[in-house]
Amino acid sequence: MGRKLCFMYSGQGSQYYGMARLLYSENSVFKSNMDKLDSIANGIIGDSIISKMYSSEKAYTDKFDSIVYTHPAIYMVEYSLTQVLRELGLIPDFLMGNSLGELVSMAAAGAISPENMLEFVCFQALLIENKCQPGGMIAVQGNKQVFRDIYSQGIGIELAAVIHNNQFVISGNRRFIDLADHYLKSHKIPYIRLPIAYGFHSSNIDPIKPDYLKLARDMKFGKANIPIYTCSQPGELYEVNDQILWMIIRGSFDFIGSLEIVSKMRNTIFVDLGPSGMLSNNAKVILRKRDGIYSIITPFNTEGKRIKQIINDVCTV
Repeated sequence: MGRKLCFMYSGQGSQYYGMARLLYSENSVFKSNMDKLDSIANGIIGDSIISKMYSSEKAYTDKFDSIVYTHPAIYMVEYSLTQVLRELGLIPDFLMGNSLGELVSMAAAGAISPENMLEFVCFQALLIENKCQPGGMIAVQGNKQVFRDIYSQGIGIELAAVIHNNQFVISGNRRFIDLADHYLKSHKIPYIRLPIAYGFHSSNIDPIKPDYLKLARDMKFGKANIPIYTCSQPGELYEVNDQILWMIIRGSFDFIGSLEIVSKMRNTIFVDLGPSGMLSNNAKVILRKRDGIYSIITPFNTEGKRIKQIINDVCTV
């Protein structure tokens, strides 16, 4: 294949009940990886992520924002889907992660075992739940002037991310996010309040910093065998340390910058392994094209058809 292949991994806010349910029911590779990871998460948090995520009492439209479940759930789904694609012969040349998705990319790149990274993800979620005040995040349709207008009202939100030229994400504690929500609604500015109960990429999570850094220093990282492009810092990443891990959840991230680096350097096919396809949708806007950009998981259980389409298109390029 002349073109390069990049897997993309999304973070908090992309989750929902029942994500990848059909894959879990019908794909043995996906199920075996999910079950193995679920047993690890269960041993740490004392409950099954799979039973919570695939509860018959929940619809995908119900709010799924308990971090103790959503953090490992996103990781488990994205990593398990990686193994499905590899089994089918789709081997990535690059990996791109966004926030929590950057941790998935590190495991997928071989910088750490998937089991140890899941342990880190679970303990991170417990730290946040135990030490941080409630917060939130909002994706806003607009340019940076809209952010400045909100901030000028004395609303202490923080700029968590620039997605593309007409979308950004704000973050902060619950009070400021509620005020921002009211401002956006009253000014008829399009926005989506993300299903996230804490203000990632803002001072809302600063209380966990000492414990988080200690936890990160105890991790056993090696060198990645696939280049990783993170949204928290420019350029290729091969080696990981505690400061990089902290910046992944605390610093602001720049999806447009990382995407354009990879896109300009190589003729690249992008495959979004996140639950909602948000990265592929944003990539189509940024790169102003639709060809060569794919998502797999949807709430409508069409993953098998999408995987076949990707394999067909990739192999005929």
